[in-house]
Amino acid sequence: MTYAETYNEAINLLCDSKFNEALPILEKLRDANPAFGRIYNELGVAHLNLGNFQDAFNAFQTNVFLSPFDAMGYQNLGVMM
Repeated sequence: MTYAETYNEAINLLCDSKFNEALPILEKLRDANPAFGRIYNELGVAHLNLGNFQDAFNAFQTNVFLSPFDAMGYQNLGVMM
């Protein structure tokens, strides 16, 4: 499976509220391409919904750092406040 196909699989799992299943896939994607800022937003969403608030906050901050023009990271940080 390609990176894009795996990413889409993880997004589908998030949309289906299968956060426990999405998390290891997202972590594998992050490890494969740590400069892809958007993956940190998706990791943050999974962590937030699993109650891992510090991990979610850290992921959203990384998303903002790597992708400063991606509004979702800022929005999700605001949701956490």
